[in-house]
Amino acid sequence: MKNKELLLLFPDLTDVHIYKDVGMIPATLQSLGGVECTIATYARSNLADVYSKRGIRLLYIKRITGIATLDSAIFLLRNHSRFNILHVYHLTRFAIVMAWIFRGLKIIRGEKSEVFLKLDLNQREFNFQVSGLRREWLRFLCQPVTVATIETTFSYESLENMCMFRTLYLLPNGYFYPDRLQLLQHVAKEDILLCVTRAGSYQKNTEELLSVVPWIIEHYPQWRIIVAGPVEPEFGHKIEEFYCAYPHARGVLSFLGNISDREKLEDLYARSKVLLSTSRWEGYPLAAVEGRRWGLKIVSSDVSGISDILRNSHAGHIYTSGNRHELERCLKETMNDSQYFDKKHYVTDRDRFSESFSWEKMLSPVHAHLLKAP
Repeated sequence: MKNKELLLLFPDLTDVHIYKDVGMIPATLQSLGGVECTIATYARSNLADVYSKRGIRLLYIKRITGIATLDSAIFLLRNHSRFNILHVYHLTRFAIVMAWIFRGLKIIRGEKSEVFLKLDLNQREFNFQVSGLRREWLRFLCQPVTVATIETTFSYESLENMCMFRTLYLLPNGYFYPDRLQLLQHVAKEDILLCVTRAGSYQKNTEELLSVVPWIIEHYPQWRIIVAGPVEPEFGHKIEEFYCAYPHARGVLSFLGNISDREKLEDLYARSKVLLSTSRWEGYPLAAVEGRRWGLKIVSSDVSGISDILRNSHAGHIYTSGNRHELERCLKETMNDSQYFDKKHYVTDRDRFSESFSWEKMLSPVHAHLLKAP
């Protein structure tokens, strides 16, 4: 049987996406067999080297107008005949326009085709976009989509009841399985509370982290708090103001900035015990997925998807965003649970989670659908 040819249109691709769903879904579908995957993007240096290691081909969209939708439409007009599956992300104007163009061109040519849409909706976005008259309008706009996926159980069950798509699968974000995992899985856990975030972003609510740091220092003076990820420029002065108000925090709280070296981030995950996420909202909390994969206990605000990640496990606690009392209680229960690490309970939780959240397992239904499609 001839392989299916899948095209992912993603003009703003970067090397970071290789570890996220944008890179992992094509790589996994290709590794499962029967599907050859290509990503079309604007040209950037070093991209080909990064993605070729995962077996993914790149094609480059010419920057003719500088408008991603127009440039991608021109690319489709010139290259659609090479592909029979179009893959797009999120419920955006770009994705819908590309889906209509691709399906229309295939119908004109009398060819069968598939449009695979991966949705990413937190509960707030879901309630806004998929309600009332807007729901019927979206149902019409999404007619070219033949298979869709959604990340959270709440959104999946709601969309199923609405019959919004012909075929819909639940597809949480999986974990990137690093080659170094076997080397690091026996690294000793340290008293480190890790935050992988974009510090200073309103969405990430870093102020809530800062508000609880003095309490952590008072009750758990042996613990270190490490924040990994880019720091918004305007947030730098707030960090300095915090250090001035709490000078003793300088030796406890560290902002490492963006960590582009994946191995350094993996080292942090391997050594840390607790992952704290204070976000006001998330589409799907990827850091929590990676944290569980590395055996961390999770303390997270009540964002979309977190209940799925922590379901049926002793690996974390959820608090109401903005509720300081709940946050302190969750941190206390988590940081006091020394047996979880001393008796290696985290290893059992980590391995069970890995079986459930591997990309290979979660993508198998979608892969089977694409292979069966005419």
